[in-house]
This record gives sequence, structure tokens and C-alpha cells, in this order.
Amino acid sequence: MIKRGLAKERRKKFHIKKNDTVLVIAGDERGKRGRVLHVLHKHNSILIE
Repeated sequence: MIKRGLAKERRKKFHIKKNDTVLVIAGDERGKRGRVLHVLHKHNSILIE
């Protein structure tokens, strides 16, 4: 069986793209700024530098 990830319809739309600068608003890193390295659609999250 081959996993294909989430169907396009089920993916959450992110208005954030790779290399955008973002401000963390929740969690231990709150208030810090960083650059987006990767958008993880499968986990509904992003990876920040």
C-alpha cells in the first residue's frame, strides 16, 4: 500500500510561504521572529529557522 498524503481538498490552506518572515504568537518561543523553512501540510504546521 502506498501512502500519498492528504487529499488536496483536505489540506489546510496556509497563507504563509517558504522564506516569509513570521512572528510566533504562542508557545515557548512566543514573541520571536523567524523565517519559514518548510510548510508541513500533513501536520498542519510550519518549520521556522
